[in-house]
Amino acid sequence: MSAGRARYIHGTAPEEQRRLSRLNELINDAPLSRLRIRPGQRVLDLGCGIGQLTRAMAGAGAARVVGIEWSEAQVAEGARQGGTPAGVDIR
Repeated sequence: MSAGRARYIHGTAPEEQRRLSRLNELINDAPLSRLRIRPGQRVLDLGCGIGQLTRAMAGAGAARVVGIEWSEAQVAEGARQGGTPAGVDIR
């Protein structure tokens, strides 16, 4: 990847973000159950996109979840869709 601005292959148009959000709703339960998050754990989610799984990990009991996402459009859409609950920091 060059030092310039990176971009998603699928883009960040609103219709694509809605599609990906729905896909996350359909598939996130399986990985979340396999993570076996215990109360008080701290989690780092790299490439968190709009943060749906990130927020779900906090909801599963993690004390603190930090999501890292390079796309400002994805971070903004995540904040619009789900806000930033206590214990969640998306950067």
